[in-house]
Formats: sequence, structure tokens, C-alpha cells
Amino acid sequence: MIRASLDLLQDASSHASMVVRIVHQGGRFRKAMPPIWPFGKKKQPLQLAEEPPAPVIYRKTGDQGISSGSTDQQKEDYKAALSFFGSGNETVERATDQSKHYDGVVASSQPATPAIKEVVDWHHHTDGYHYKKLPDGAFDPVPYVRSQDGKYTPYS
Repeated sequence: MIRASLDLLQDASSHASMVVRIVHQGGRFRKAMPPIWPFGKKKQPLQLAEEPPAPVIYRKTGDQGISSGSTDQQKEDYKAALSFFGSGNETVERATDQSKHYDGVVASSQPATPAIKEVVDWHHHTDGYHYKKLPDGAFDPVPYVRSQDGKYTPYS
């Protein structure tokens, strides 16, 4: 088969690609090697040659116990803040439960005042919008549109 391939190579130059394929498949140029792996070999990660940190050792001492959580200085600062922001009284009293004094009804000390209607002078412009005339004689730059019920809403 190899000789036939070589003869074909010499006789027909137009079929050179076919001949090369036949020779290659015949095993003349191919050796018994596995195909090339496209990915590199797995490498071991670099290891630093350093010693591990020293362990932390905790020891109990004789002065440990339950602390009060606040010092005299903190108490004085708290009382000073109360006197500054509060009513000026330095005595601290415990808060009482206010919900037992509340029956769900709030009485207002002042009667409700009726809302004062603002009288606005509206002017219809030739552009189809309405403009509000201010008390000083100037006009509000926001155009308004009048709805069917007579209310004015800003144009958007």
C-alpha cells in the first residue's frame, strides 16, 4: 500500500492531497504516540515556607467577675445630658406605663377651625391654558387646565 501511494504521488500531481492522506493513514509518518492534550498538566500550587502563627492563649485572672456595666463617670455624664436636654431636673425617674391612662379617645383642646378658602383670580390665555394671578399682580408660570367640574389642575 505504501508503494502504491508513492506511485500515485509520482504519477498524478493533481491528487497530491489525497495521496498525503493515504500515506498518513497508512502509518508511515505516524508513530505510536497519544494525541497532544490541549490543556497543560495540573501543577501543584506553590506553598510558602512559613511557620504557622503562634496560638493565642487566654488566661483567667482573679479580678474577673460581673461588672456593673456603668461607672460613676458614665452616671454623671448621663445626668448631665438629662439636665441639658431635659427639663433641667437631675433626678432620674423610672417611666410609667402610659397605656393604662389612655382610653382611646383624644380630646383636642382647640375646636377645629374651618379651612379658609383662598380666592384666586384665574385668567384664560389665548394658548388655551388658565394662569393664576398672584396678589402682587404677577402670574404663576405653571399652566392649568380647567376640568368639567370647574376645578383647575396643573398641566402635565
